[in-house]
Amino acid sequence: MSFQFKNLTDETRELMKSEVSSDIQSKLLYYSKRFCEAGHLLYAELLVESIKKGNEQSLAAALKEKKCFADTEPRNTKKGIVP
Repeated sequence: MSFQFKNLTDETRELMKSEVSSDIQSKLLYYSKRFCEAGHLLYAELLVESIKKGNEQSLAAALKEKKCFADTEPRNTKKGIVP
């Protein structure tokens, strides 16, 4: 089930794209700790593409298809980080 963005117009998409572009240039775009190397390389591009002509589901599908997430993630324990 996708979100219902009732006011998602072309103008809104352009504003979103501008904001994300600004974050990318300023190095303020958030990258998930769960991204693997591919995720860090592709996320910004996939996000912008999704803003232009997609939605949250198309972004999630693209991230999954491009294998942007690590298979495992480290755990923080009392003895330190466990891979």
